[in-house]
Amino acid sequence: MAKYLIKRSSKIIDGGEFSYQLNDGWYAEAQQSRPMFSEQLKKDDLIFVAESGYAIFGCGVVEEKILVSLDNLQEFFNYVISYSKTSHDRFWFNKMKGITENYKGGKIWVLEFKLKNSNTFEMPHLLEKRFLKQNSWYKLEEDFEITRIQKIDSQLHGFIPTSLRKSLFHKYKLQGKEHLIDIDHHVPKILKGPGNIEENLVPLSVFQNRSKKDAVPSKLFAYGKDLNIKIPEGTKIDPTLYYSSAKHKLIAKQIIEKINKDFDFAKDTYKEIKLYHFPNCID
Repeated sequence: MAKYLIKRSSKIIDGGEFSYQLNDGWYAEAQQSRPMFSEQLKKDDLIFVAESGYAIFGCGVVEEKILVSLDNLQEFFNYVISYSKTSHDRFWFNKMKGITENYKGGKIWVLEFKLKNSNTFEMPHLLEKRFLKQNSWYKLEEDFEITRIQKIDSQLHGFIPTSLRKSLFHKYKLQGKEHLIDIDHHVPKILKGPGNIEENLVPLSVFQNRSKKDAVPSKLFAYGKDLNIKIPEGTKIDPTLYYSSAKHKLIAKQIIEKINKDFDFAKDTYKEIKLYHFPNCID
């Protein structure tokens, strides 16, 4: 049994975002050069799946594989629409777009593989430095063990663990497919707002989430004085206010860095911020 690591960008997952839930079924690679390790991949090989640039969140066993070569773009499009067993529309849309933009003639290769016995880890494992390159496939050593890779557990980070995401959907009685609900980082992830603690997560409609983007809740700036950080002049603390200027984001990042130094303090602080802006949020 050989072992492989594949990486997936959040931009090519259905809906545009990771669910961090690995399911049995078909997965694919498509590119103009022969897909890496396509010949070696065999039934019962073990595949680890990671988010590009972040962490390994699950694994599965290869049940079946298909490797085809298409002579041109038309054959490629026809295969995707009529014959592909991989049903991730977002994945194929982005692949078709990317290959079309860079196509200079010649064959297009498609590798599809079916996973079974899929397992989503309760806590993901950080990608090692050697896996942070642009490659989407890596062949692993025979003695590779996921237990040797650092888990993301006792530190604050932007990743939302599968178990926490599930518990929030249950807690707030959300049905994502019906109501298009996002679990949002209230203090933005891009500014190092954590995703692995409930205190910084709120359920928002997709429209609300897209509108909010990476705006900073005003309550965060109330902690500037105690942390010896001067907040921008004219900043008001109000439950309806969120700030998105470059100056506010710079100061917010400084405040967040100090808050995040103490795990327990951070949990209490993010909870206060969330309840200030969402007083009816279930505690």
